Amino acid sequence: MSGNREIDGYGAYYTLVKKVTSWVENGGFGTADTYLVYEDGTIIDQRARNASQETMDTKLVESADEAI
Repeated sequence: MSGNREIDGYGAYYTLVKKVTSWVENGGFGTADTYLVYEDGTIIDQRARNASQETMDTKLVESADEAI
């Protein structure tokens, strides 16, 4: 995990980069996945979160009925 604590709209987190040793040994970067590990224990796949933010429209709703 990176030693840098960062903060986004979801809270404080650290970055965990999963690497494949054989990829590094063959000259690649080795990065297989990147996860954001939040202080509350939540772990989010960074690619999935970024994809959902890019494709989702958000709207603030005032009530449960409006949300439905």
